[in-house]
Amino acid sequence: MTGRYRTIGWTLGGVLAGLLAGVLAMAWLNPAPDPAAIANATKEPLITAPVELRPARQAAQFPAQLKEAATVGVNPIAAGEGQRPGSSPDGAGRAPSAPALPETLRQVVSVQPHRSGDRVSVGQLLAEVSGRPVFAFPASAPLYRDLIVGTRGPDVTALQETLMAAGFLNSADGVFGQATLSALEKLYRRHGHAAPEVMPGQRGLRIAETAQLPAATVQITALCPVGSVPTADNPLLSVRASAPVLSGRIDVTQVDAFPAGAPVQVQAGNAPPGPSTVSAVAGFQEASDGVPAGYPIVVAVPDGFAPTPGEPITVTEAATPRQAPGVPASAIRYDAGTSYVLKADAGATTRVPVDVVGQSGGFAVLKPSPELPVGSHVVVSGR
Repeated sequence: MTGRYRTIGWTLGGVLAGLLAGVLAMAWLNPAPDPAAIANATKEPLITAPVELRPARQAAQFPAQLKEAATVGVNPIAAGEGQRPGSSPDGAGRAPSAPALPETLRQVVSVQPHRSGDRVSVGQLLAEVSGRPVFAFPASAPLYRDLIVGTRGPDVTALQETLMAAGFLNSADGVFGQATLSALEKLYRRHGHAAPEVMPGQRGLRIAETAQLPAATVQITALCPVGSVPTADNPLLSVRASAPVLSGRIDVTQVDAFPAGAPVQVQAGNAPPGPSTVSAVAGFQEASDGVPAGYPIVVAVPDGFAPTPGEPITVTEAATPRQAPGVPASAIRYDAGTSYVLKADAGATTRVPVDVVGQSGGFAVLKPSPELPVGSHVVVSGR
């Protein structure tokens, strides 16, 4: 019996020794897990981005409409419409008419020196009617009578200023003297004519040989053909007093981007944009008749600009908006109403308060800070 128990004891001892050896081997082959390693493995990695200069805002733009200038008809001042030199209104306040022209004389266009699209200015020849020249005067000229040497008044001043614009006179004093007559005769001779004899033996300005332009320089849009009689419906010239413009409204946040004289880009639909300039910006106006409140703005039409009817027109500032430090918007964090970023430096992070002044293209634009210079890095995600 004793021998049998000894054998069992040795057997159990061997088994236990084997189990212990197995446990030791397993422990050696599979050491206990390291909590620090597990923590590092599961920790969210730091993703950083540099602080870089970005536009402080997106380029400002606004929708615009093409506004065509009104067309105005220009005709010679009708013969007999004004007073003769030296005459005065009658008791009824009406000016006596000049002697009637012979019925056989037609006021017909005899020479048309211009074409549609040409520009004409004060002091220039507009056309010839019934063999006589018609010269351009400003709309402000108070023309109401024929003028000869010795006449005085604001109409004489207007004639003298027109002769100055044509380069034939140096000053205006409101008195029709020999110098004014000489300058007038030079104007007529330039175009192959003699100054008309307004009264027997006295040359001067015949009011029937003048026409008034709505602006100092205008563009011709249509002409009365040679052989036709100028009328109100078929004027000697049809002119555009000013160039077409683009009009719109900008809000208070865009005023600094569009001052008068600022360069802009104008685009119609998907066509390539063209360069232009802000012509004027008016004062603030309240909303009315479906037009939003804002500042009325006028922009010059670029050369060759011809949008199709109904095509949207956009005006965009051409100047590059000022730049400021920027970081991805996802780098901005908030705590109790305070904005901050985590500045990454040598593996450590530092909390830096920031002042967000704008957003542009997914970036938060920041007020410059010595704690966050351009080129430093901030944490976009992770801690």
